[in-house]
Amino acid sequence: MALVGSAAGAQPAAKDSDALSSLSACVGLRDAARRLACYDSTAGALLKARAAGDVQVVNRREMRDVRRNLFGFALPKLPFFTGDTSQNEADDRLETKIVNWRSLGYGKYRMVVDGGAVWETTEASEAIDPPAAGQPITIRKGALGSYVLRINNQRGVRGRRIS
Repeated sequence: MALVGSAAGAQPAAKDSDALSSLSACVGLRDAARRLACYDSTAGALLKARAAGDVQVVNRREMRDVRRNLFGFALPKLPFFTGDTSQNEADDRLETKIVNWRSLGYGKYRMVVDGGAVWETTEASEAIDPPAAGQPITIRKGALGSYVLRINNQRGVRGRRIS
């Protein structure tokens, strides 16, 4: 589980949020009454911060889902992914289905995939059949920040995510 500060108050990667630092300080108290009072006070402040939207608690699965939904976008290092070992599991490919598509002309296509991401081919290819709703699409990272789209297991064509 990760504790994330709001975007407005995002902390540098190496520093915990104030709420988590306060909670950590309670651990070192030897006197049981003081430790309990510290936990009670800190838990209340943490719950209040979460209710106000200043702190969000996310689990590893949620962080993986966010990364999957952002596949294809160039993003800066985000501090709330720090310490998440699941980022090492990040795939260099996305396997999903085409929900909707349209021709852009000249052998290029724009596709909406499951989850709502919009991808389009950036090179024309008369060697592939047009996409269809329900067909599988595999999108993999290519060289120099490019992406290769394989529509219905056909030959790959270069593409990019537009939204």
